[in-house]
Amino acid sequence: MELRHLRYFVMVAEEKHFTRAAARLNMQQPPLSQQIRALEQELGFDLFIRHAKGVDLTVGGEVFLREAHDILQRVSQGALKASRTAKGIEGHLSVGFTSSAASHPLIPRIIRRYRDLYPGVDIGLNEGNAQELTDDVSGGDVDVGILRAPVGNPQGIAYHRLLNEELVLVLP
Repeated sequence: MELRHLRYFVMVAEEKHFTRAAARLNMQQPPLSQQIRALEQELGFDLFIRHAKGVDLTVGGEVFLREAHDILQRVSQGALKASRTAKGIEGHLSVGFTSSAASHPLIPRIIRRYRDLYPGVDIGLNEGNAQELTDDVSGGDVDVGILRAPVGNPQGIAYHRLLNEELVLVLP
């Protein structure tokens, strides 16, 4: 059974007429009728009572219509959620940071701003030292590591400088 069969069935059930359903689906009526017949054969029961003025749902067809609506809605929601996750709008982001990086005012601002822009993304925060974070990002355990300076250069890891700070020595 294919999703298109469910869409065809729902359209015929809504229109209560094969020709009108075919027109809404931008297809010819005979192929639509054949697809519905194939679906009925696969299911092992008739979905429609056919008559001169159109069709009515059988008892099994009524139950199947509710299930088909649920399935199509879940597929649509799943596709939307997957798309939003792929675009970074929804999902989970694991952020690792060193205690020295977290104490800089820029980092909480970045995280707060990201949460404001992408409220559907759950952000997990993990503290560690620079070497641990580099290893965690390299191993895929952490999505982003925020640290003061790179401690290695493993393959597949990119470093992006957020800012340059002056280093000041204070002496007596």
